[in-house]
Amino acid sequence: MRLGVVTSVDRWPTDGGGWDLLVVGPDAQLADVERTLPFLRPNGAAYVVRSRELRPRGQLSAAARLLDAAGLLEVGRWALLPSPDLPRRHLPFGHAGAWSWYRESLLLAATPWTRGARQLLRLSSLWPAVQQFITPGSAIMAVRPGVPGDHADGLRERTSRTAVLTTGYDRGSRTILLPFAADARWPYAVLKIATEPLLRDATREEQRRLHHLRELLPLSVSRALPRPKGLSDEPFRTVSEEEVIQGATLLQASAAWSRNPAAALEDLTAVAEWLLELHHATARPTTPDPVAAWLCEPLARLAEFGTVDTAVSELVQLAAAGLRLLPKEQLVSILQHYDVAPGNIIRSPDGLSVLDWELDRAVGRDGFGPPLVDLLYFSCYWYFLSTGRTTREAELAGLVDFFVGAGDGCWQRRLLNERLARFSTAVGLPASATWPLLIACWLERALTAHRRWRRLGEFGAPDDTGLQYLRHLAGYTEALVKRWQEEPSVDKDWGCR
Repeated sequence: MRLGVVTSVDRWPTDGGGWDLLVVGPDAQLADVERTLPFLRPNGAAYVVRSRELRPRGQLSAAARLLDAAGLLEVGRWALLPSPDLPRRHLPFGHAGAWSWYRESLLLAATPWTRGARQLLRLSSLWPAVQQFITPGSAIMAVRPGVPGDHADGLRERTSRTAVLTTGYDRGSRTILLPFAADARWPYAVLKIATEPLLRDATREEQRRLHHLRELLPLSVSRALPRPKGLSDEPFRTVSEEEVIQGATLLQASAAWSRNPAAALEDLTAVAEWLLELHHATARPTTPDPVAAWLCEPLARLAEFGTVDTAVSELVQLAAAGLRLLPKEQLVSILQHYDVAPGNIIRSPDGLSVLDWELDRAVGRDGFGPPLVDLLYFSCYWYFLSTGRTTREAELAGLVDFFVGAGDGCWQRRLLNERLARFSTAVGLPASATWPLLIACWLERALTAHRRWRRLGEFGAPDDTGLQYLRHLAGYTEALVKRWQEEPSVDKDWGCR
């Protein structure tokens, strides 16, 4: 395939050449595009991106007229969100169901701004004309007929099903293709497409893992997992298909948490009870030295990136020392999800569903890890969202407020304290294990972020939530230990060795 990317045309294909796919950036002049279209081969496609201007509909309409005049057949138009330069969602214009789905799955915490944005999206799904005016960029795709008989009506009939395309936050993320039937509110499949070699491996592993877990786990646990439906390995990409789970994410449900303690407790309890079942179903003996595997070795690997300061190192050493005080039989390994965030949990008519069961062996993951960690990860975000903390500064303050502060305080603190205490008692862990396992949780997240960043060829500092949390907690080490301590004071010499 020959790919052409047009921003300003200064080079033309050689005689006999041409393009199979022509991608036109938002800064390209339509006059340049017009001169380029004759070089599009039969069955080739043109994908034209336009930025929002004073007349956004005029921008898109002008591109459509240009493609039609060149003999191409339009197959779809999409809104590019949040921007045409870094689109993470491609939403088909005029498809009410896709826009309704987008509102249900919007990965944004509840704030006055996002509540207003969701209302605007609701209006746009009812009145498609609004869609053109609220999007910062748009795209149109058209194809050149390749054989006699290809005509507009036939092509439109074959493309009556459209798709939402979602991409991640960096160039190593997978693309998710969500095909929609013409009048559907939900996609009929989830296709995960990976081209980067390690992500291809992780995509294969995820499909195998879902098959294995559905056989291994009791029905009460496995029903929360999406069904794997197939895997396709092609020369340059791997495609995994999963079933569609219909329902809103807990991130959207979190809009009610701060003002509705009953709803907040219901969601916290549902996640905690499911994780407790997962714990009991998968607990197994640990390695000869679980503390080294959970804290010391990740710290050493993170230090190789030159990002660990003395305070964080000492905090991890102290956490290791705290866990070494516990009998080894309490330090069982548990099947991990690794990202039990509200955006990955859907409340469907059948109960909770937990999505994105990723496994990346490149960062040392084998699917098992410390107990309590997945619940602590979810608990952090539950506390932030239920107390209205939606900025990084507010999250850092909330981290200290709950894990360092004393007493029950607000109802959110009381409910979370009770839930963590019940979980710890049910799995045989003392309260003193809570803070060291919290450190293990964010240490693993920090290591994952740095290894992923380096694998993508980036050598600056990633947007590293885990390391920021660890650095912040390190400033409150003494109070953190005291808040959760039940045994005598910990000897630092028992840490990583």
